[in-house]
Amino acid sequence: MKKLLCFVICGMLALGCAAAEQEVVLPNSRYVLEVPDWMEYSDPVDGDRGVEAYVSKDLEMDYLSYTKEQAAEKGMKDTLKESVKFLNESGIKAELRKIQGIEVLCYRTEDETDGARCAGYVLMDGDWLIEISFWYANEDAAKEAEEIMKTIRPAEQ
Repeated sequence: MKKLLCFVICGMLALGCAAAEQEVVLPNSRYVLEVPDWMEYSDPVDGDRGVEAYVSKDLEMDYLSYTKEQAAEKGMKDTLKESVKFLNESGIKAELRKIQGIEVLCYRTEDETDGARCAGYVLMDGDWLIEISFWYANEDAAKEAEEIMKTIRPAEQ
């Protein structure tokens, strides 16, 4: 009986560890995401489009924030609705969705230089736009990006 109980407790601990997540505060916003522990934090490095923050074998998550005034420099407009229209007119399929009650611009694109695929999400918080890009190697990783986005919520005060 003790062995069985020990086995059950160890199994529960293993499952708990497998499902562990890291809370990530999105810059210049009141929102957080839960990123799985299997994605490793990477020291932020300024890149072409933002900060590389979390990586795994098949998925890389970058995020950045910019003001409405800087939106045009980043290929966006100063509202999500205008950005959806602009992206669709530019040939990038984009739409507005509610994720956890938060209005989010969602799009998919490919990098023209190397063909890397991206699932992008943009939300607004006051005068700030927060862009989260998931660069994925396969459709399973793209689905994982969607699951990560489903964890978005306001940070606890």
